[in-house]
Amino acid sequence: MLSLHYITAAFPASSTPLVSVDPSVDDDYLESCGGGSAYWHIVSKCDKRACDFARPHYSRAKPDSKELGPPGQKIVMMGADGKSLWGSHRPAPWAKGVKRMDGFEGHSCFIFRNAGGPLSSTIIRSAVAITAIEWNLAPFITYVAINKVRHKRDPGRCFLKAGFKRIRIKDKTKHGPMLRMEMSLDEVRRCVQEFLRPEQYVYSS
Repeated sequence: MLSLHYITAAFPASSTPLVSVDPSVDDDYLESCGGGSAYWHIVSKCDKRACDFARPHYSRAKPDSKELGPPGQKIVMMGADGKSLWGSHRPAPWAKGVKRMDGFEGHSCFIFRNAGGPLSSTIIRSAVAITAIEWNLAPFITYVAINKVRHKRDPGRCFLKAGFKRIRIKDKTKHGPMLRMEMSLDEVRRCVQEFLRPEQYVYSS
């Protein structure tokens, strides 16, 4: 886990933190980030409200499953207004030799749904930062099912605006063509800087 003492020394935290959590899920986080209310709330991977909200998303292989995400270590976040959901994943660090099937080394977003919450690109960057603080600094990956999202000229637009880059399209998957998108280590680091010093950054749509 990336040292919060190191991060806060390098990038002093704002007096208005961007994250709050359920203390029953993570007792140390409130103290390390200073407490306070914020948009993202870390919840259990079995949180009923999160599972219900995720149900329409194409990534849910079993919509009625009582747990979110693939096997491994996960961070699940719900927006304070109940209108957004994010899931981070990495292979379980306690399981030696376990790696992603696509060979990517880093963290992944296995679900993102925004149904009327704040600007998607902004809260994506916050979710990436929270993940890096909880686990460690690492590149990020996500996949977008081109035929399962709202039709537009640039699938994955919100991720592009958040700093992800298009890598390639995998044509034959159970969801149809899937766009692979990645965020570099340097961009993840910038997300952490913005997260801890938000007053210095201006976001645009």
